[in-house]
Amino acid sequence: MAFRTKSLLALASTVCAAGMGGWAWFLSGKTLQEADNWSSVFAGFAAVAFGVAGVVLSILSLRGPRDASSPEVNESAAPATTRSVRVEGDVDAPVITGDDNVVVQRKPVR
Repeated sequence: MAFRTKSLLALASTVCAAGMGGWAWFLSGKTLQEADNWSSVFAGFAAVAFGVAGVVLSILSLRGPRDASSPEVNESAAPATTRSVRVEGDVDAPVITGDDNVVVQRKPVR
């Protein structure tokens, strides 16, 4: 994860924690009935905000067709030509690696 992404997540977490603390402090000065009413109003606004955010995110994810011919992986990197697989411990079944090699080992490796 990039430093900028981590920084934004840390900032968002701090803002959310501060907001929750402020909300708790605000409600602590109210009677139980008033706190219940304020919480209901806040929950309604939060539900609308999250709903709008979900619709916006959905629209943004559908905008602009993606070119299926352009790969998302780096094709300039040369693939590995040799592969080494080491199996440790008691293996009583074939182990199939990602490149379709099968390693069969019946005795423990020490």
